Amino acid sequence: MKKNNKIKSLIDKKSNDDDKGRFYNMIVHEVRSQIGIVSNLSEMLLDDRLIQSHDFYKKALKQTCDRIVSLTQDFLEFEQFKKNKIRLKSSAIDLTEFLEVFSMPYVKMAGDKGLLLKLLIEPKCPKYINADVSRLGQILSNLVENAIKYTDEGQVQIHVHYDASQDIGLHFDVIDTGIGLDAGKRNQIFNAYMRLDNALDKQGVGLGLWIVKKLVALMDGRIEVKLDHPKNRVSGSCFRLSLPQDYDEKRVSKAVDVEVPRVVSNKSFGKLPYLLVEDNKLNKHIISTILKSGDVEFDVASSILEARYLIGLRDYRLILLDLNLPDGRGEGLVKEFKDNNFIALTAEVQDNLEKNLKEQGFKGLIQKPIIIKDFFSTIYGILETVDGEV
Repeated sequence: MKKNNKIKSLIDKKSNDDDKGRFYNMIVHEVRSQIGIVSNLSEMLLDDRLIQSHDFYKKALKQTCDRIVSLTQDFLEFEQFKKNKIRLKSSAIDLTEFLEVFSMPYVKMAGDKGLLLKLLIEPKCPKYINADVSRLGQILSNLVENAIKYTDEGQVQIHVHYDASQDIGLHFDVIDTGIGLDAGKRNQIFNAYMRLDNALDKQGVGLGLWIVKKLVALMDGRIEVKLDHPKNRVSGSCFRLSLPQDYDEKRVSKAVDVEVPRVVSNKSFGKLPYLLVEDNKLNKHIISTILKSGDVEFDVASSILEARYLIGLRDYRLILLDLNLPDGRGEGLVKEFKDNNFIALTAEVQDNLEKNLKEQGFKGLIQKPIIIKDFFSTIYGILETVDGEV
């Protein structure tokens, strides 16, 4: 018996090693390929003889950089799951407000492909839900991005509805009019390394939906492909995320049907100004542009010295603080101004980074490179943890 257990253990170990080796090889191959494309596109953009094609090269460069960011995120998530280090941080979320903020960037993403993005929240949905706002956004992002990616005409709809008769009764349906799924892929779609197709511009390591399934399990929910939804019986797909929620009839939301982008206002993200402390010119430009798009008032500092001066002059709702500045580390500023709400900005990668930063006084973390579509969702979650209101 002991011999059999030992053999089984060796087989399991070899299987895990093979799985890990396969994953690393795929990551290395994909990243090298994408970086090669970035290099080639950059050379083309520097060649004035090709100026008529520069707009195309810019779009291709953006798409390729997004792919690299996605690959690195999958890599980090994979490692965290393997080490059993994924933890949820649930809080009360205003469902309608969260989804309106979440859908903003996808309206444009869909519009760029000539698609309509619709958000429909049924009137019986709870006004507030309990969930990890960051992980919920991550799950929905994966589903919506896939829907847009694999739909060439028509629309993508996020349909949220509630069934009080079910234990897991809050449903988020992401419905598209795209390529759909054949019977074989429906059964395998949430497996690791599974891709929807083999188009070179849509390839990845096939971990997105695998990660989604793991996160949904942590939330005691369910993720599935619905075959009987009335809106995709002819074509397309419907992915349903279902989460358990306590229902309170006194706190139901109004019906919301959104087809146009909505601007995030100061009312949503605080009336006091923000302070951005960042020395890198490109990052400063990117984050400033994002804040302007949300109609947020803000000041900018390029060093600890400048930040210290500005904090002495004004009260700030949030301080977005780069950790590596010309005149020192950002952590020192947090110790000096303990009563302020600091959010760390960094490209550093290490185990328990956010936990360690919070122990030093930070309220949260935004990783670089900045992902525009996730920026305000992250801010939303952090503001909720700060004082329970947005």
